[in-house]
Amino acid sequence: MARKTSPPSPPSAYRLAEATAATKKEAARALQRAQTLTSAAEDATDAALLPNLREAVTYAYATPDPYQTMRAMAQTLAVALKRGQHAFVSHELEKLLQLAPRVEPLASRAAALRWLWNRLSAAGPALSDPIWNTIVSHCPPDRSWRAARLYHDIAEVWNRQEPGAWRRVAAAMPDGKARAKLERRFPAKTSR
Repeated sequence: MARKTSPPSPPSAYRLAEATAATKKEAARALQRAQTLTSAAEDATDAALLPNLREAVTYAYATPDPYQTMRAMAQTLAVALKRGQHAFVSHELEKLLQLAPRVEPLASRAAALRWLWNRLSAAGPALSDPIWNTIVSHCPPDRSWRAARLYHDIAEVWNRQEPGAWRRVAAAMPDGKARAKLERRFPAKTSR
């Protein structure tokens, strides 16, 4: 007696690939929408500014990748800052920095924090200090060349603003290769 069988179901790897592709498409759409709303906020009327920014934040957090969320939010916060929305920036930055430890690998975390640093640090200590504290807490400079480079770049900026300020960066770094390189790099520049 012949037995009827149902057609084989796709292997689990195939189903996983389909789900991953769908998730990537959704993430890309959310990221694109966040970027579009951020661009619209740059030229929005005062009445439309906060609604555009809030919606951009919603879409930025809709991406399942914390790195992409941080990149999209860095641009959104930069636009909000440019448009004078300091309270909005402070509130959203506080939430966003809690996401930093979830960005993996470490090199991506350093890159995401660099995006934030480059866009917001010039606004003063109210924004730069929380970013700096997150960098120190979650980006060990000896575990990634990008993390080490981030520390070195911050030291460069601070040293240009105030000669000798690179020492604050060095003091925040653990002993290791990155700190030794930073200490070798600056004395010649500060003694001129």
